[in-house]
Amino acid sequence: MALSYWGEVDAMHQFCEAKYEVSPWLAEFWNATSNIPFFMLPALYCLYRSYGVYDLRVQMIWISMFVVGFGSFMFHGTMCFRWEMWDEVPMFLLVLSAMISKDDSHWITTGIYKRLIHLAGFGSAIIGMGMYLLKNDYEMFVHSFTIVVLLDLVLSYICTQSPDKHGSHISSGLLMGYAASIGSGRIFWEIERLTCEPGQGGPTALLHVLWHFLAGLAVYFGSLSDAQVRYSAHGIGRPVDDPEDPWPLVWLWQSWRRPEPMKKVN
Repeated sequence: MALSYWGEVDAMHQFCEAKYEVSPWLAEFWNATSNIPFFMLPALYCLYRSYGVYDLRVQMIWISMFVVGFGSFMFHGTMCFRWEMWDEVPMFLLVLSAMISKDDSHWITTGIYKRLIHLAGFGSAIIGMGMYLLKNDYEMFVHSFTIVVLLDLVLSYICTQSPDKHGSHISSGLLMGYAASIGSGRIFWEIERLTCEPGQGGPTALLHVLWHFLAGLAVYFGSLSDAQVRYSAHGIGRPVDDPEDPWPLVWLWQSWRRPEPMKKVN
């Protein structure tokens, strides 16, 4: 089978994994297939479990997660520019959906502040993608995406400071899981980018699979934190740490508690 099964390799960004080494139908077999267990299946599970429980603002995070997984599968499987856009554009939509889910959950996400946050988030995404495409510079995508992620992370930190009506701080714990996962994943992503030539293959290529795993885990923890924020602020849905029906892996962060302020002794 010719290496040009999917046509010319015209993606703007190339990865370490050797092309068509495992399968004649997938340019990057491991980078492509790792999206199924780490993005697509978890997103379908979350959508199934959230049906009729959470509103569209939360469900849009999981819809975007599935689209990112599908787009990334096709991008790595073909290494074609048209599918690269189905990977990178939904990545912005995913983080922007998480940002919007926190609307009206804290005074900083209401009124004029909410509009300014939307302007900053959507503006950074649109300008970043525009500059990326005009200048053919992948770094523009990386930097603009990082800005949007950090903006959402700051909002998440602010919106998880208060416990829910049952006194649970699980949203803060899940946010820690999100930050730890996305932060460590970004380190492995950068190591792959800086130390391995595109198509070189070898063990270093698997670092991108590890990035997919940690990024998928981060999206899962972050989306549950956002779902808990909406439950705490608006009573929408159910607590993710419901003792009778907790979400998977929530127990990893249940023991984390913010220190309660010391009471003044008279």
